[in-house]
Amino acid sequence: MHKRFIECAYDEYVINDTYKLLSFADMHISEVSSFVAEVYYNKKHYKFEDDFEIIKDNIHENDERLDRHSFIFCLLNRENDICCTLKLFKKDSPDWLLPIEEEFGIDLNYFEEFPLLEIGRFASNGNISFNLIVSMFKRIIQVVNIKDSRLFASLDKRVYKQLLRLKYPIYPLGNYRYYMGTDTIPVGVKVSELLSVKLGG
Repeated sequence: MHKRFIECAYDEYVINDTYKLLSFADMHISEVSSFVAEVYYNKKHYKFEDDFEIIKDNIHENDERLDRHSFIFCLLNRENDICCTLKLFKKDSPDWLLPIEEEFGIDLNYFEEFPLLEIGRFASNGNISFNLIVSMFKRIIQVVNIKDSRLFASLDKRVYKQLLRLKYPIYPLGNYRYYMGTDTIPVGVKVSELLSVKLGG
């Protein structure tokens, strides 16, 4: 189980009587990388050619670089176990490439709305509801103040189709490709539209 980490500075926000959200900025949190690796590797429909230790090492190595340009969020329960994680990778200048640009060959510089933000390292232990995830994300939007921003993400094919069925205002930026154990597609969304259409903002 992944217990609470106290050695580094964070902000704490109450989600409900059972869950709280921890927020970190521009620092590598190894517990988060390990949690993400375990969740991804153990998903039934995810297929990896490498063994777990190699996958975990790769995620840690990439996160050590990316986390210096990130907002990091962890949802904890009453026992201080990590239940869900999400990162917002920040693109502060045209020279800095987001993971979605590197993996899918997408050039996001034409948006000229810096900082651009990519959702990454979303991982859940499978024991939390979709409504709780929505509550967590709404609080993140408030914490980072990104209601006027544009978000990007590489989504698992199943998640992408589910969000389309639920009429989330996401749009594709490219084609599917195998990435992090599953077929994924790069997408974008304007946070203002997301708030207006689906999040009651």
